[in-house]
Amino acid sequence: MIDLTFRCFSLARWITVATSRGIYDASGNVVSGFDVDEIGFQGLADAVYDPVTHAITTPAVIDTWYWINLRLSTDKADADADTLYAGEVEDGFKFTKSKLVKFVRDQATLVNLTFRGTTVRTYQFGAAANRIQLFDPRDYQTVRVREWLGGPQY
Repeated sequence: MIDLTFRCFSLARWITVATSRGIYDASGNVVSGFDVDEIGFQGLADAVYDPVTHAITTPAVIDTWYWINLRLSTDKADADADTLYAGEVEDGFKFTKSKLVKFVRDQATLVNLTFRGTTVRTYQFGAAANRIQLFDPRDYQTVRVREWLGGPQY
């Protein structure tokens, strides 16, 4: 198995890309071998409260992008395995050997996102309303918002 987390400009953009990559079929159903957890919108930063009055001094920052967890089953993950991505070192992460991840990274720009006080690397492709980001699990694993039963597999 391998788990990937995406952040998309919109749910519609995710469905378009996921359908074109064979994750959804033409009817919008998840294809066998994939599991999709549509997380939705997330808080990028928590609200800050005055310790005496308990009044909000800084409001929470809610992301306007749509978040998705994608799990490739063992068979799909095995078929997805490739050689180590150029410039990476063997670190035990399946992420660095994934064909799907290579496809994204080969056409992406590295973008750092501040998520709950932690800088997380994402690989962004597309422009304007077509943007999608793939989280680098080596950063994201310590701040993830939701995970699959049994724990993440990166």
